[in-house]
Amino acid sequence: MVNRLKDLERRDVIVYSMGVTYRGILIEVNETEVYLRTQNGWITIPMDRIAKIAPAPEERDFTGKSRKDEFPG
Repeated sequence: MVNRLKDLERRDVIVYSMGVTYRGILIEVNETEVYLRTQNGWITIPMDRIAKIAPAPEERDFTGKSRKDEFPG
């Protein structure tokens, strides 16, 4: 599982863990933990508590503009 998650590092993801959903930038994944930078700070989640990690859908404002359009790079 760790090797498949390496492709998601440094990308915006959604992490499902024990009934809680986290959204943030996946910083690092190893055999025991997942490190996530969220809007509220850093989160470390034990790997055995992770149900799913998926790429986050692109956020858009009410006009349909992507956040990437507003903040390039």
